[in-house]
Amino acid sequence: MVTNETVDSPPDMLTDTDYLASEIHQVRSDIKEMAMDNRVNDVEQNKKLLEISNKLDAIEKSISKDNSKEIRSAGCQKEQESDMPVPRCEKEFVLKHVFKDVTNFKEDVYNDGGKEEHFNVNWYTAAKRHSNRLGLYVVCLPVSPSIKWSIQTKLELKAVGRNQNDVIKTRDHCYEESQGYGFSEFLEWEKMENEYLLDGNLTVEAKVTIIETSGFRKEENRKFDESNVSDVVLVVRDTKFHVLKAYLASQSSFFQSLFTENPTKSEFSSTGIDPNDFHCFLETLYGEYAIDGHNLENSKKRGCDLKYKKLDSNVEGVLLLADRLDSPMVKRRCEVFLLKESKKTLVKKQQMANCYHLQNWNFTCAITNANSKIKQFTMKTVFKKNPTIADNRLIASNKYGRKEYFNVNWVIKMQNLNNNLAILIHCEPISPKDKWSIQTNLELKAVGKADFTVTQDHCYELNTGQSCSKFMSWEKMENEYRVNGVLTVEAKVTIIETTGLGKEKIREFDESQKDVSDVILVVRHTKFYVSKTYLAAQSMYFKAILLGKSSDSEVELTGIDPNDFHYFLEVLYGEYAIDDSTVEGILMVADKCATQIVVRKCQEFLVNSSKKILSKKLELAMKYSLAELKNQCMSEIKTIADIQAVRNVHEMDPLITAALLEKSLYLR
Repeated sequence: MVTNETVDSPPDMLTDTDYLASEIHQVRSDIKEMAMDNRVNDVEQNKKLLEISNKLDAIEKSISKDNSKEIRSAGCQKEQESDMPVPRCEKEFVLKHVFKDVTNFKEDVYNDGGKEEHFNVNWYTAAKRHSNRLGLYVVCLPVSPSIKWSIQTKLELKAVGRNQNDVIKTRDHCYEESQGYGFSEFLEWEKMENEYLLDGNLTVEAKVTIIETSGFRKEENRKFDESNVSDVVLVVRDTKFHVLKAYLASQSSFFQSLFTENPTKSEFSSTGIDPNDFHCFLETLYGEYAIDGHNLENSKKRGCDLKYKKLDSNVEGVLLLADRLDSPMVKRRCEVFLLKESKKTLVKKQQMANCYHLQNWNFTCAITNANSKIKQFTMKTVFKKNPTIADNRLIASNKYGRKEYFNVNWVIKMQNLNNNLAILIHCEPISPKDKWSIQTNLELKAVGKADFTVTQDHCYELNTGQSCSKFMSWEKMENEYRVNGVLTVEAKVTIIETTGLGKEKIREFDESQKDVSDVILVVRHTKFYVSKTYLAAQSMYFKAILLGKSSDSEVELTGIDPNDFHYFLEVLYGEYAIDDSTVEGILMVADKCATQIVVRKCQEFLVNSSKKILSKKLELAMKYSLAELKNQCMSEIKTIADIQAVRNVHEMDPLITAALLEKSLYLR
């Protein structure tokens, strides 16, 4: 049984027309009481009545404004006035999250679901216990919107019952600030515990339909308001677009059919399309570079350098229209942008490819994604001025300067070496074999108005550091790069190949496996004999490079450490090869090769067995989009002191810092 119910918005989330109406009723009651109060002299009474009257007027105006917004919203959803029957163009998606250990929810504390990005907006569900009731909400966080923005939505929240007794509640809502909206009294707490929890967990789904947006449009490259160079008008909501029939018909089978069936008609209207998206779609159709999403207005107001503010603000909306209106050229433009420029995650790109029917996307994307990922990390540290520094004395960055990457501890050190600044990258593997090596490419940078960079190759074979002994003169560093007594140094380390690190290998993939293999994968100088069809069945990347080259007996893989690849293959072939010494390298290869089964096994190990510190787990969770691991890490943070205990928070990845700050807001 499904209960479909629409309820009033909770007062802690939104002030709506019903709430304002009750305010008016209360004010009018106050007026009557004061009019009947003979103890108050006329002057005082008139003054108070005037104040109340002004308040009443303000509330009535607010109601009028809110009602007009609701009327406009309702009008937006009426499709009967449309004479351009666009095939289902709603911007719609479903958020699904399993809230764990719900019985231990604290009173009035929001518990977040997994964040997802849809149409350049981050969305997630939230649950809260309040006065023995369960509250459910949908939170909206736009990615770099303009100062004033809005998203008109239709929300459908569902609590999944154990016996198909789902509860569904719906509401229309216009988001105008980053906030949550929903139902503070979605279910009685006791009923939720008895009928909806399964092993202490609650499954929640939220279906979001975006009706219309404002404040997200990039600066327009061209107008579509010139009637003298057009022969038809397309009206999308209240916006008119003057275009050429013949050109649109040549680029879209939908428009070709529409204009053929209505040869004499000069104007068509549709309420089922977002006018912002349609404008960008037309710009792309007319050859403009519209699928990059520069939010120029917002960047200018913030004084940002525009070339560093390229966003993915419109590609999904344009791709939706290109798919529904059947415009192959626009779809190709979107596909090229997603492959070459977009910063969306691989998972999000694959979701879009499946939803909008991008041909050959999975193969192309898997190869492009793999080629872009290498075993690399960046450390950033600061050295504060110390007048007691003696020549030739090594100075480490700070007490938390040591960082662990790929089961190796790394630290940046500096030295005044004969009046020259020397920068040293120190490397110390965790529990290596007697003989080991790490082949690297090092890029050292002093941060200033004009960054100073030096690169070099180095093979570590001892617990020592590699020094750039004459990075720059000490005097130049003091005059040009030390700001307020602080020198900022960055080190980008690319690991090419390792030996002697990690646990003992369980099985071989050498020539002894020749009889049970049909392809050789060459990783640097190491050959791996494997089954082409088995790997292709486990990974879209291997399917693309192996089945597409069926005649090749050897295929070279680049950007992979052969040591990591060996452990990765062991996991893929069912061995227990994951431990704290191998998990990061295996995870990097699994992500690069789009092998989700190995990614899941790495996450299971990190959640259930790993002894790595919390900050390292958080780093891996954010880098590889491991939602379960992230949720576990966040659940372990219960106080502000726990956040402060996470080492060098200010030096962590911005995504991790943001997640911790978000957590701290709830804790406060």
